[in-house]
Amino acid sequence: MPSPLESALKNDGPAHLYTDAYYTFMASHVEYLRTARSTQLLELDARTVHANLYNYHGLFTELGIRYEDHQLLMMVNRIKGPLELTDDIRYLLVPDNTVVERLKNIFRTSQV
Repeated sequence: MPSPLESALKNDGPAHLYTDAYYTFMASHVEYLRTARSTQLLELDARTVHANLYNYHGLFTELGIRYEDHQLLMMVNRIKGPLELTDDIRYLLVPDNTVVERLKNIFRTSQV
């Protein structure tokens, strides 16, 4: 039986989504994700950005983006590190979740 602390921890997704092989695979699809018709340009509220200054992970979490997709979203938006969030950021490219899930499935089945 898990302890109360273990029960409170969030599931960050399957372990294979945090491997170098996964990041390399997704990096090879970043340009497609940037230019896909289904990718949305999300306008950010200045107050939300300011509340999460230098914390992209906090912003992504507040926007409801799963933790397992934070690194991918950073790659798509050419963000080098989670501390780069400044007040001048107004937009994010957000790939369609269906496309992202399809890529994850392709990666998962290629690892068998």
